[in-house]
Amino acid sequence: MTHRFLHQNVVQLYGVSTTREPMYVVSECLGNGSLLYHLREGGGRCISFREKIDLAVQMAYGIDYLHSQLCIHRNVCAKNVLLSETNIPKIANFRYAKILPGEKTVLQLPVEELHTRWYPPEVLESGHFSTKSDIWSFGILLTEVLTNGKLPYSDVECREQLKWMVVNAGYRMPRSQLIDCPEQLYEVLSSCWRSQPTLRPKFEFVITGMSDCVPLDNGYMSTLH
Repeated sequence: MTHRFLHQNVVQLYGVSTTREPMYVVSECLGNGSLLYHLREGGGRCISFREKIDLAVQMAYGIDYLHSQLCIHRNVCAKNVLLSETNIPKIANFRYAKILPGEKTVLQLPVEELHTRWYPPEVLESGHFSTKSDIWSFGILLTEVLTNGKLPYSDVECREQLKWMVVNAGYRMPRSQLIDCPEQLYEVLSSCWRSQPTLRPKFEFVITGMSDCVPLDNGYMSTLH
């Protein structure tokens, strides 16, 4: 699928061999591995808040580009982001990705296959996917970046308990669990986690909101590029 995507924050596919088993996929070489490993074990353990936001902004641009191509990823998380030799993040792993017929919702992924911690209520309840479910998952991905790869909702072990808390009790990850998360940034996260999908923002708003959380030396805020 990724052969049709051309963006600096999306993994590029060069070719596929399907004539016989095993099948092979040839993609660009990304020498620094997954973002999750980078945050937990690599150089990402000691990056600054500004660097974390810069990573997040680039990933948001990548997913926003996919949406502009009518593609929803459906598996947005740190382990599915790869880093180039210069630590440019690229959205990867299109196993669950789907091209949308217009703006319609996709309903085809069995709930039992899902990783509960990254998905919104409408997905956990009935498998309803849209660009807005990617927005929710991006908010969870951002918490992984802020906490150096810590498991989301690490205080809740049981999958079914977490599903009930998110869907029925409106539970959201508290700001106190996030490392150095300013209130302004938590407001951006909270907007990604609104129960009603139509009330979640577009990536344009998310990118601006994240960028405005980074102070410059002169005391003003500015959008990162």
